[in-house]
Amino acid sequence: MHLLFAGIASSFCILEFVGSHAPGVLPVGLLQYREELIGGNQAPPDFLEHLQTSPWVKLKPNTRVRTVGYGGGDFTADWITNSLGFKNLPNLAEISHVTAIAVGDSFVEGMGAAIPDVWTTLLTERGLTTYNLGVQGYAPQQLVGSLNLYGERFHPDFVIIGYTPGFEGLALVYANGKPDKGYAGGVGSMDQYVSERRRMAEHYKVTNAFFDLVSNAYQIARVKLAAWWSDARAVPVIERYRPEVEYRMTKRFDPESEAWRLAKKSILELKKLALKMGATPAVLIFSQRGAVYYEKLMGRPIPDSHYEMTMRRELKSFCIANGIESVDTLDSLKSYLRTLPESVEAVELPYWETDAHLSRTGNRIVADTVEKYLRTKIASAGF
Repeated sequence: MHLLFAGIASSFCILEFVGSHAPGVLPVGLLQYREELIGGNQAPPDFLEHLQTSPWVKLKPNTRVRTVGYGGGDFTADWITNSLGFKNLPNLAEISHVTAIAVGDSFVEGMGAAIPDVWTTLLTERGLTTYNLGVQGYAPQQLVGSLNLYGERFHPDFVIIGYTPGFEGLALVYANGKPDKGYAGGVGSMDQYVSERRRMAEHYKVTNAFFDLVSNAYQIARVKLAAWWSDARAVPVIERYRPEVEYRMTKRFDPESEAWRLAKKSILELKKLALKMGATPAVLIFSQRGAVYYEKLMGRPIPDSHYEMTMRRELKSFCIANGIESVDTLDSLKSYLRTLPESVEAVELPYWETDAHLSRTGNRIVADTVEKYLRTKIASAGF
């Protein structure tokens, strides 16, 4: 297997040499297909808007942005922000009253999904208008800043606080308030990506299109080889994810950590802001692929000692103690997975084939879960 990868990598190295010395012989499709990365005196685009207060950095309004790296053939890497700089339908920013506002990281943003396929958009189309303030790479403290800056203008009935297992670790970056000068968090990787590709293009006289191909070669080969290997052995597609599931089993959640303390502090601040707006706060607990696929692959229930299970217990106990409702996606995603035949196609799985964010199917399942919660609450409250 490693020899095959080495052979593929060698082939790309040859292409790199040809491209750097005689770019004219390369297919046009490898050259300058993204205008913002063409060299010369043209300044590279800045996807980011820097703020004086939390969330400190966000995406610019009405701007085409591109997620870093290779997400796979089913992954939508670029999209256009709306007039406030978030991943929503264009006209949603003009609405003065919404059913819900969602704050969070990439799982709230809907990373890899086209705007119409994001779970917040699906809720909006179902009559539960939901404004998405999620931004990839955001830490818990940045959720507070986003809601403080943009929440009140929408007069929401609910504030949905997205919690992705593991994102509490990002809270340490903001432990002392404002981050270090120049730090832009996870979202900052977009600008970094452009700058790096621009430098490579200038040095080698070919554009980032070619270097994307080179830098992603190993990842592409790994995914394709895993697919071929599964087909060759006549095993289920989901078998490709066994190493990921097994790796996730080694992680442990520390309820005494500083990161967890800071994350809880941010949730309480979000609750306070939501109540000030007259909205009901609810924590939406997302699920990582390793936990969702565990039972299907291992043939037994996920153990209580698993990182995600420990985290869920701690988070739900914290929410109950502080009068905050919680909505969990794990059971919905696992239930869906149980319905799939052994011969399931990758496109039917709830996560992207390569990238570990929610697929179109996963976004739909999350939308179904949140819709059930919202409609139950609305019916009981008489909204």
